Amino acid sequence: MVFERRCIAKYSVFVGFLLMVVLSSLPSAWALDQETISRRDLVIDLGEGLTTDAQLTFPAVGDGPFPGVLIIHGSGSTDMDGYIPAELTGTGEPVRHYLLLAEYLTERGFAVLRYNKRGVGLTGVTLDADIVVNKTVQDLIGDAEKALKVLMHQSQVDQGDITIIGRSEGAIIAPIVAIENPEVKKVVLMGAGAHNLYDMLWYQVVERNMVMFEARGAGAPPDLGQRDGREQHR
Repeated sequence: MVFERRCIAKYSVFVGFLLMVVLSSLPSAWALDQETISRRDLVIDLGEGLTTDAQLTFPAVGDGPFPGVLIIHGSGSTDMDGYIPAELTGTGEPVRHYLLLAEYLTERGFAVLRYNKRGVGLTGVTLDADIVVNKTVQDLIGDAEKALKVLMHQSQVDQGDITIIGRSEGAIIAPIVAIENPEVKKVVLMGAGAHNLYDMLWYQVVERNMVMFEARGAGAPPDLGQRDGREQHR
């Protein structure tokens, strides 16, 4: 009987210790399971009956308002996520680098606004070819300024602490918007152009495409007329 009681006592102590460990780990485990990012889908009025989709991400924990960040995208038919298809990433998987950037900043206490370029939808799909082809730099500057106003009107955003991040083409637009809008306190330029416009366009339109064809082992670009003919017979 004495032996059994001692065994029961040791067993009870062991179970109690395990229970204490489990209970003490619950708060941290609960915190890890918490959603850290809140999302708000928005529509930005670009004027003249044109709108574009946008999304605000802001911390789901902590007290706001939070420092605000506006991401201005690079050239091309670019969506708010910065979607790059799998065949261009070299990894076999698509990449959404603006979304990754927004989530990284949001998890560190920032409220971030991203928006689709005019005439473009998610995954870079062209919604209106006329709008995409005929847009001007002034259009893009105006769109960025409207997006900035939308960001600043969100209750989670500190209007006295606004940063603009511009990438590539956006690195040209961001300083212009910042100069015209003194509410912007900081500007971050990513992939800013180090050459004149002609050289950059030549690289984007000619050299980069040739490198892509060579990397794929495709040789010369296919004849567009033959390709169009094959597509018409499908």
